[in-house]
Amino acid sequence: MTLHRTIIYLLSIAATATAAPMPMDPLWKSTQFREAFTASYGIDSRIEPRVNAEEKTTLEAIAKRMAEGNRAAAIELLQVNPMLKQSAVMLFNLGNLLFEEEKQKEAVTNFKSAIALYPNFRDAHRNLAVAMVQNDRINVAEPHLRRALELGAQDGLTLGLLGYCHESAGRPQSALQAYRRATLTMPDEFQWRLGEGRVLIALGQLAAAASIFEELLDKIPQQMNIWSHLADIRLQQGEPSLAIADLEVARRLNSLDPPIIISLGHLYLNESLYQRAMECYQEGVTADPPPPLTRTTDAIDFLLRARRWNDAGKLTQTIESIDAYEKQLSGESEASARLERAKAFIEFHSGESESGARRIALIVNKNPLDAQALLLLADFHRTNKRQEQALMYLEQAAEVKEYRVEALRKQGEILVQRGDYSKAIPLLNKAHNLAPDEILGQYIATLKELAGMLDRE
Repeated sequence: MTLHRTIIYLLSIAATATAAPMPMDPLWKSTQFREAFTASYGIDSRIEPRVNAEEKTTLEAIAKRMAEGNRAAAIELLQVNPMLKQSAVMLFNLGNLLFEEEKQKEAVTNFKSAIALYPNFRDAHRNLAVAMVQNDRINVAEPHLRRALELGAQDGLTLGLLGYCHESAGRPQSALQAYRRATLTMPDEFQWRLGEGRVLIALGQLAAAASIFEELLDKIPQQMNIWSHLADIRLQQGEPSLAIADLEVARRLNSLDPPIIISLGHLYLNESLYQRAMECYQEGVTADPPPPLTRTTDAIDFLLRARRWNDAGKLTQTIESIDAYEKQLSGESEASARLERAKAFIEFHSGESESGARRIALIVNKNPLDAQALLLLADFHRTNKRQEQALMYLEQAAEVKEYRVEALRKQGEILVQRGDYSKAIPLLNKAHNLAPDEILGQYIATLKELAGMLDRE
C-alpha cells in the first residue's frame, strides 16, 4: 500500500470510526426524535389495540402525572396496576416511559410483551427497534422496522433507522432509498442526510456526497465527522490539498478529535509540509485523553517512511513521556514493538550505525519481510564493502511489493559496480517496467551498449 493510499485508508477508518455505529447519540437527543417517539403515546385503533374504559382511566392518570413533569410517578402507576400484564397498551406506554428514563433493558421487555399480546402493534415494533438500535443490536432491530412498515408506518424515524440497518449490512442502494424517504418527513434531522452522504460515497457518487456534506456544514460546522467524510471524498477525487483545507478549517473550529488531527498530519507529511505535520502530530499525541497508541505509532511509521529521522525521534520521546501510555509500552504489545523498531531506525541515522544495525538485524530476524529494515541493512553493508550481504538483504526486500522497485534498482547498482552487467540489466529492466522512469531507461540503454562493447572485445 503506497503512502498516499495508506493515508486515505487511515482517514477513511477514522471517518468510519466516528460513524460506526452511526453517530446516533445526537439523534436520541434531537427534538425531531422526541416528537416522533412520543407521538406513539397515542393509539391508532385501526392497527393498534383498542383501549377499554379501565385502560383509558389509567392512561388519563398517567397523562396527568406527565403533564406535572412527574415521570417517576407515572411509571409507578403503571407498574403497580393489576391490568398491566394483560394490557398491550399499558405495557407499551410503560416501555416508552422506561426508554425515556434510559432503562432500555426494561423497556425492551415491555415492548416485547406488548407485541406478544397484540402482534400487529405497529408502534411497539418500531419503538422496540429503536431500543435495539440504541444498543447496537442492528440485526434484531431490522425485522421489527420492516414489520412496522408492513403495518403502514411511513414516518421518518422508522425509515431512517431502516436506512441505517441497510447501511450497516452493506446494502448502500437500499439504504439510500430509505434515508431519502426518511428526509421527506423529518427534513431537519441531519442524521438521515449524513447517512445519505455516506452511502453515496459507498456507491461511488462522490460529487453528490460532497454536495450533501457541504450543505450540512453550512448549518452545523462543528460536526467533526462531516469534515472527515468530506476530506475522505477529496482524497478519493485526487485532491489532497482540498482535503487538507477542509480538515484545517475543522481543526481551527476545534472540531477534530485527536486521531483525525494525526491523520491531518499524515496529509501534511505526504505534501512534504514537515513542520505542519509535526505540529499536528504533537497536538494529537498530547491531547487529553490521548488517542489510541496504535494511531500515535502510525505517525512515527509515516515519519520513518519519509526518512524524517529527527522528527521521528522527537515524537518518540513525546510518546514515551505520556503517562497514559506507560503501561502499554512496558509490555510486549505491538505498539511497544513498533516503538522499539523506530528507535533502532533513529539510532542508525544518528551516527550510531553499528549499534543501530545490530538492533535492526534483530528486527529482521523476527520479521524477515520488514522491507524498510532490510533496505537499511543493505545500505549499511554496502557502505562497509560487504556487497554479498547487501545483495542478500535486497533480494528479501524485493519480495515486498511496495519496496520492490527500490530493492531491484539497488541490486542493479551493486552489480553494475561489480561489472556484472548481464545480471544487473534484467533487474533494472524489471524495476523500469514496474515504475517507468526516463532516466532509468536511458541508464539501461547505456549499460546495454557498454555490455555489447565488452562482448565484442
